[in-house]
Amino acid sequence: MLCSFLGFEIQVISLFGLGLGILFFAAYIFSKKSNILYFGGIQISFMILGYFAWQLKVRGIKQVPIESVYEKGDLIQLRIHELGDQNADWRKVVGEVIGVQRSQEIIPLQTSIVVYIENGKQLKKKDVLIFGSELERIENPGNPGEFDAEFFWNSKGIYYQSFVPEDAYRIIEHGKDS
Repeated sequence: MLCSFLGFEIQVISLFGLGLGILFFAAYIFSKKSNILYFGGIQISFMILGYFAWQLKVRGIKQVPIESVYEKGDLIQLRIHELGDQNADWRKVVGEVIGVQRSQEIIPLQTSIVVYIENGKQLKKKDVLIFGSELERIENPGNPGEFDAEFFWNSKGIYYQSFVPEDAYRIIEHGKDS
């Protein structure tokens, strides 16, 4: 995104946009002339702030990168938010990782992933699963003209996927109203 391209953090750019808006507003207040430039500057400043506020909402302020917590062999607790075709051999499940279990310890986490579950016909929204399967970063195989799955999922704030065989998961909580 723009922040990555420029090498700045979102908070720094947001503060810059806020400061720019305050500067233009102060210049308008203390100026004796009415000038459209001041209004344009204020509008641009608040457009910058709105964009970065939206980015914070999409990315989530408190999200911890899963790679900083997850280790090979950990179990993952996932709350289901979206379900794919019920009749597919591998059912697509999009959900929020609520914890990573390592031995007897559960490390809380809030990040979204996509999981493909073999024979997941009985799954419902808001169910909580626990599964043991390798997480892998979503990457394109590099075929020209192919659907850009990496961009698609990354734009939704999802960077990891997993393929879970039917014997590697269980439902630990049925969601209410599922």
